[in-house]
Amino acid sequence: TFSGDVTFGDSDELRFGDQVNGDLVIQHTASVSRIDDRGTGSLEIITNGTAIELRGGGGNNYIAKFISNGAVELNHGTSSSKKFETTATGVKVTGEIVTTETYETVWNNLSHKWIFVEV
Repeated sequence: TFSGDVTFGDSDELRFGDQVNGDLVIQHTASVSRIDDRGTGSLEIITNGTAIELRGGGGNNYIAKFISNGAVELNHGTSSSKKFETTATGVKVTGEIVTTETYETVWNNLSHKWIFVEV
């Protein structure tokens, strides 16, 4: 046990695990910061908090937000403009949807909902 800072130089690696080059490696080069899971299992990010957030712009802009027991939100642009989110009943998209196929919207009389049909 110790207290204080640990300083690594550019391209130095912090390695965890038994593999020769580490099962989990945290590294920063002059231009890239990386968490590298080199093991055979999953990389899990666990929180007891309200959400896991990925941010850009020095921490000022949301890229993605994974809300505990709730929605997933994906944002675009420097204003953290929410474009896609999951809801209790499905998904919500704000803005244009572009596909590589041609679809049209058709009213389904059985479900009483609009559906997309490939043409």
